[in-house]
Amino acid sequence: MIYVPIGSDCTVARILKATGVRTQSLPFDWLVSYTYANTFRHNFTDFETRTDLLAPHGLPPERRLDRLRNILDGTEPVTFIR
Repeated sequence: MIYVPIGSDCTVARILKATGVRTQSLPFDWLVSYTYANTFRHNFTDFETRTDLLAPHGLPPERRLDRLRNILDGTEPVTFIR
């Protein structure tokens, strides 16, 4: 099982990290946002141009997006946690 944090802030990523469940950085780990639906619909093509995303720890690198795409294309079960 892979857990993908998509919280409205970095709390979910912190909890997953503290419990040892978070094993890699993903695009939404440290972002502040309240809507992700369009980002998923558009296959992340609008990710860096979105104005409703706040990245207090800096914008996530392309590598995090690639990781998430690979997870979504893979066969392992994925749970999104908000």
